Amino acid sequence: ELKDFLINEHKDAKKIITEVDEKIAPFEKVAREKNDELKEYKKGYEYSRNKALLDGIIETITFIENAEGKINASDEIAKSYFSSTKDKLLIILNNSGIEVFNPKINTQSLDHQGCEVDLTTEPTNDKNKNNLVYSIVANGYKLTLKNNEIQYIKKALVKVYEYKKNENNNNKA
Repeated sequence: ELKDFLINEHKDAKKIITEVDEKIAPFEKVAREKNDELKEYKKGYEYSRNKALLDGIIETITFIENAEGKINASDEIAKSYFSSTKDKLLIILNNSGIEVFNPKINTQSLDHQGCEVDLTTEPTNDKNKNNLVYSIVANGYKLTLKNNEIQYIKKALVKVYEYKKNENNNNKA
């Protein structure tokens, strides 16, 4: 009798545990989803924090490049300080896996995700050159991820050709 009683109690306990497991399952699912969501927020926070730091370094490099152009040509000491500071900042970026990026001249700017087109354009009478990169206004910066995916930290600012019909050709027609 004791054996039968224990077997019945064991079956009843298993049944109760199964029912509790079934009732808890949705809560476990929600908890897992919330945990995954929290991990995504953490990734976003880390990315945002790192991006702000990297943007600050990139802006400082741009500031130095602009200042270098304003330094008197005879002031070699100031030029060397600016140049070495810029080089050290570029090394910091490079050690973080961030590289200077510039698209090739005469490539299609619209096809390249790493390009931002400057408002000023270079006029051309060649239709085939329309929206091709004419020059680099500002360097871009990219990070190559583990799966060879490229993340653009800052897009390269490019000046493009803009097709304009030659007025002399219109007058002859």
